[in-house]
Amino acid sequence: MSEQPSLFEQLQTLATEQKNPHSTHIDTASVEEILRVINTEDHKVP
Repeated sequence: MSEQPSLFEQLQTLATEQKNPHSTHIDTASVEEILRVINTEDHKVP
């Protein structure tokens, strides 16, 4: 019998839990740029 992966291991495979290359600079961006990144990425959600 195989062990089930831990919750942490399961979460790591979710697309929503991956690093987004478009927002890697968000911690140093201006408020306007942060909102632009968020808005652009939100438009990709079906």
